[in-house]
Amino acid sequence: VGTTEPIARSMVAAEVSGSVKAYPVHEGDFVKKGQVLARLRSTNLGLRLKAAEATREKVLSNLVFAEKELDRYTRLKKTDSIAESSYDKALDAYRSLKSELLRTEAEIEVLKDDIRNKTVVAPFAGFIAEEHTQVGEWIDVGGPVVTLVDLGHLWITVDVPERYAIQLSQDSPVRVTVTSLANETFSGKISAVLPEGDMHARTFPVRVDLANPD
Repeated sequence: VGTTEPIARSMVAAEVSGSVKAYPVHEGDFVKKGQVLARLRSTNLGLRLKAAEATREKVLSNLVFAEKELDRYTRLKKTDSIAESSYDKALDAYRSLKSELLRTEAEIEVLKDDIRNKTVVAPFAGFIAEEHTQVGEWIDVGGPVVTLVDLGHLWITVDVPERYAIQLSQDSPVRVTVTSLANETFSGKISAVLPEGDMHARTFPVRVDLANPD
């Protein structure tokens, strides 16, 4: 007698916090990899992104001017036509604007990433085993959205008596009979004989890998 479980089971979580705007899946649905599981509201992030992009344009404009000024001061410095302090001031202004541009561009990338993460997608194809939220609910960072199970492959764990377990080897073929399917027989193979046994029952868990494409 064995216990069947999916080869992959994941509680898919939100990477950012927010209110659930759309929740298009239900328990029992099959979803493909990359399919949308939930969308969180991102209006505030969108406004912050527009503000950051406007700031970047202003910094770029100032940087162009500062670069021209620095070039002019550099030429004057070579002919000893300006004081050293004036050149240093122009150089500092240019460097400061370059740093501000890098900071603004990093902020824009972070905001874009947060906006992308407002859409929660399936990390692999599988069935929705459990819903953890609904439209209108607030989800914190790391909050669960759905439990997703991959039934494309199954693991069957069988507790085998010690005297038989030592005779088994990895990749050996196994016949699996499922009584709920009118005793239909399937072909699998041993993926592992787990090394830690039950000290009371004197059995060792044997993991059987069974393909389940349909």
